[in-house]
Amino acid sequence: MARAIEGRLEMLEQPVASGAGIAALRQVTEQSTVPVRVDQSVGGAASVLEIAAKHAAHGISIKLAPCGGIRHAQEMN
Repeated sequence: MARAIEGRLEMLEQPVASGAGIAALRQVTEQSTVPVRVDQSVGGAASVLEIAAKHAAHGISIKLAPCGGIRHAQEMN
């Protein structure tokens, strides 16, 4: 799908179900010609580090409520 819409999209957001795991996310990221950003896969600082370490996405959108508020969000930044 990403190849079909290449050049018309800036980024794909959360292209796999949040429970699909980092491996599934990384597979999509590796095969996509469009940058991938995650949000629902982020549950805390540890998940941000894992996503970054495994190059499972090109970007991360940190949302306050799911991560436990502004203090926890700042820890992830």
